[in-house]
Amino acid sequence: MRLAGWLGVAVLLATLPSRGAGQVPTGHVAWHDLITPDLEVSKAFYSGLFGWTWRAPSSGEGVKYVVGEMTGVAMAGLAESGEGKRNPSQWITYFAVNDVHQSVKLATDSGAKVVVRPTTTGSWHDESALLTDPQGAAFALMKPGVRPNDSVTAMINGWLWVELWTVNAEDAGTFYAWLLGYDTKRLTVAGQDYTTFRRDSLPIAGLLEIPVKDVRPNWLPTIRVADVNATIARAVSLGGRVIMAPRDDVRNATVAIIADPTGAALTLQQWDETTRGKAQ
Repeated sequence: MRLAGWLGVAVLLATLPSRGAGQVPTGHVAWHDLITPDLEVSKAFYSGLFGWTWRAPSSGEGVKYVVGEMTGVAMAGLAESGEGKRNPSQWITYFAVNDVHQSVKLATDSGAKVVVRPTTTGSWHDESALLTDPQGAAFALMKPGVRPNDSVTAMINGWLWVELWTVNAEDAGTFYAWLLGYDTKRLTVAGQDYTTFRRDSLPIAGLLEIPVKDVRPNWLPTIRVADVNATIARAVSLGGRVIMAPRDDVRNATVAIIADPTGAALTLQQWDETTRGKAQ
């Protein structure tokens, strides 16, 4: 699969109705957390890059966790992994379910492994569990609690899309279809095949077999930016690095992948109506 065929349908999510996190339907993306070995470094990076501000919700004793906000909207959580933890720095995508315990059992019966057992945490009283799917990609299941703000879909410096990079797309499609009620649909993007997870005919996420070497299975989230090149330059000045620079053969040079100073990867997508017309 050539690079032009992936990172292709982030714009589909921009057309979906926005919902508060507490009303996220089953199978839809409910939240994103960054697991980081250095909370202060990560806070400084994402504040400087996206303008997020931070507040600390109530949480368990000794837990270092903050919520990033933009214009009063809760965007993401940052959690420090703690001394002695070997977990790599990474973004974790949460998917909404009605019953976390039942969904965890369904996942483990299908080959997933539990990393963090179902727990109710935070001032929003979310119940969630962290798992790895049968191919090793980390993800979380969440029954969202009550949150004070509606999430805004596809705002600048906000979440736009998420993709599963996996070893075997067919097996991954079967696993998530069984767990979250997805079906899959193949599209043609930039002349290449691209698969989406869908629920009730709405696109939820992308699915592709890992297109480059030395990358482990993972869920890779996307942030919408106003200017991808300017955002890259700012990320580098803040201590990040470029994994994939914009390329003419990948969505007309509107997409990049970066790593923050702790190593967590995410995609940047420059999107406007002109981009949308070329992508679909």
